[in-house]
Amino acid sequence: MSSCNTGSITGRIVSDVAIRYPKDSRVSITEFRIQPDDAPEGASAIPVIAYNGVGEGIHKLRNQGDLVTLTTHVEYNTWRTEDGEPRGRHQIVVGYCHCHTLGKISARKRAEEQLQQQPKKVVKAPKEVATVS
Repeated sequence: MSSCNTGSITGRIVSDVAIRYPKDSRVSITEFRIQPDDAPEGASAIPVIAYNGVGEGIHKLRNQGDLVTLTTHVEYNTWRTEDGEPRGRHQIVVGYCHCHTLGKISARKRAEEQLQQQPKKVVKAPKEVATVS
């Protein structure tokens, strides 16, 4: 991959992080949208895609509202419709994701997970002592 085809985006995840596993494929595809920090008011969010381990990690750990920096590259994919017409589109592919700040959803989720992982304290009742008179 050439260095002129790489870049980074810093912004908030503004959609659900969705993962899918296409039929007859060993590839996982994770898709979401990011709104860059410096985007003008009313600008559209940028759709991005991540494959396999990178995407699975993002799906597991990241949520809407998280502030992230994505290292990306651009791919151009082509295919044919059922009618045989050629189609194509550019995709921004994530190679690395660094989280700066957790959004409300991630912070709440992480707090719930920590509560579930804490060992439960067992309180033992004091033993009764028999007195002999």
